[in-house]
Order: sequence, then structure tokens, then C-alpha cells
Amino acid sequence: MFVYLVIRIGSILPDGGEIVFSTYDGLINNRATNDLYVMDVDQTLAFPIAKQQGNSNIEPRWSPDGMQIAFVARNNKRHYLYVIDPLGRNARLLAPDFDISLAPVWSPDGKRIAFVTSISRKIYIAMTDLLTGQTYVMSEVNSADPQPTWSPDGDYLFYVTSKNERAWLQEVRTDCATQLNGCQNNAVDVLSDIAVSSSPVWSQGGREIVFDWINDDHVEFVSGIVNCFDLHQDYCLESLKTIASNQNRIDSYAAWSPNSQYLAFIDVTSHIQVMNRASGIIDSKAPIPSILYMHGLTWSPDSKHLTFEAESTDRQDIYVMNVVDNTTYRLTSKSNHNSDPSWRPLPH
Repeated sequence: MFVYLVIRIGSILPDGGEIVFSTYDGLINNRATNDLYVMDVDQTLAFPIAKQQGNSNIEPRWSPDGMQIAFVARNNKRHYLYVIDPLGRNARLLAPDFDISLAPVWSPDGKRIAFVTSISRKIYIAMTDLLTGQTYVMSEVNSADPQPTWSPDGDYLFYVTSKNERAWLQEVRTDCATQLNGCQNNAVDVLSDIAVSSSPVWSQGGREIVFDWINDDHVEFVSGIVNCFDLHQDYCLESLKTIASNQNRIDSYAAWSPNSQYLAFIDVTSHIQVMNRASGIIDSKAPIPSILYMHGLTWSPDSKHLTFEAESTDRQDIYVMNVVDNTTYRLTSKSNHNSDPSWRPLPH
């Protein structure tokens, strides 16, 4: 078992808060294993919470109230969806009839989880209800990375699919299981005349969204004002405009700060870019020496710190950056492969 110890330096680390992440923990029967750790940033100590559910535990995601963690347990060629509490207790298998469950995403109310699954070599978006235990196949997608995301009211799921060799955005109502036509015939195109490369990322409260769209031979970072969440309707989304030309970006998953004042993303030079949405000014953060690639940005609840994965030639670590004074510190040190950092939300 690895134990991480981080020395606090000035204001680099926030006061309080917890981060869950996945870390490589050795070989078992010649298979790589990953375990989940929760790091108490205030005490700078990490402890394991998920070691028994599968050969490898990956993709941890906090519930909106911070009381549960969804994750994927990989056992041989199967990938099962679990939830567990922050102390590693009360593990619960969800969607047991699905051998492939990946990329879990909590609904805003924490009662459902959307995930990506594979059935007969086709990829689908599915949704499981934690209260009833029912799981619904929502829509087939023609994409290896559909990036499912919820509308802020939980009534719609958005995802990226491919048609005519282009990536398009679609939505499906999450109450489709109660509709006459069911879920499979309920998906509709969003922005049907625009090719996209990412699902929308919503600001807190859902007043604004950002996403990538493909304009001719390059990609642009676009924002829009949201009047309602059924983006299939033209009147629900207006004032689309390019806020950054991102033809050099490598991380399509922008991250809103919890206070909705900042957007963060990463460019091809491994610079973290932080945009002040009020002024439109982009602050380019200094790169970290010897780092080749960064991704997986997540904000702390106080909107002052970012965590992310950073890869060098022989290891992958999790870092935290203070976006106010630009100081950066590596959180992980023992294992050579750490991934999927996620901040615990503040209690509701």
C-alpha cells in the first residue's frame, strides 16, 4: 500500500478539501492493478478506499453532494460500475447485467448515473437509477468517445456521435423510458448544421455553455447563452460566438470554475489557459519543466486551485496549481502512474 505525504508550502495547497484519484498499485497475476485513493489535502495524507472490487479501479467521480464516489472496476475484460462511500465502505454494484460500463457521469441531483456501454460491439449511452436499480439503454452512438453530459436540470443527456465522417452533438430526454417510443428512437440532433468535437460544458446554474466546433479546417472555442435546456429547440440557445481560437488545443474538455468566473483549458504547449469570462482575458500559466502532456483539469470548490494529470517520460502524476499566484506542486510521488483526479464538492 502506498501512502502519500505532501509538504504544504505557503498558499500552494488549499485549506481543506479532498481529492479522489486512481493510482497504479503493482501487478497481480501479471495484470496491472489500479486502486482508488482519497487524499485529505488539509492533512496531506492519502488512503486507499477501493481495492477489492476488481483487478483495477479507475475513473472515480464524486457525487454532487460529496457523499459517494462512482467508479469503474475492471476485472479481466469486464468493466463494472460501482458506488462507494468516501471511507471505502458500502460498495454497491450498479447495472450488473452490463459487462462494459465506462465514463460514469452523475446527474445533478445525484440520483442517476449515465455511462458508456458496449453491446454486441456497438456503443451506447446508458443510465442507471440509484433509487430503483433500473438501468436504461438511452441511445446508440457512433463514437469511441461520446462524452456524455447532463443538462443542469437533469432532463437531457448530451453526447457526441459521428455521422457522414463528422462529429455531431445529440440529445436524448432522460425520461424516455416512460415515453411511448422508448429511448432508442428519442435522440435528436443539436445544432444540426455545426460539426462539434466536444459535448457542452455548463456554467454553474446553466446560463452559459461552451463547446468546441469545427470551422473549416480548425477548431474554435464557442460560447452560447442558454434560455432553456432543450438545445434541440432553436430558441433555447443564442448568441453563439467564438471566444478563443483553439486550433492548438489538445484537451477538448474545458473546465468551469464552481463560481463560473473562469474557464480553464490546456494548449498543445502544455500551458494551462485560464479565461476570465467577464473580461475575456486569457491568462497563460507557466509550463512545468519536463512535462510532456497535461489533461484532466478539475477545479477546487473555492475556485482558486486546479488539479490535473501531467505526464513526463517515465511517470504520470497529479498536480495542484494555485491560479491566483501561479504556484504549482506535485501531489503524488510514490506510484509512477496516477490519474483521474476529482475534487470533493462542498456539502449542499
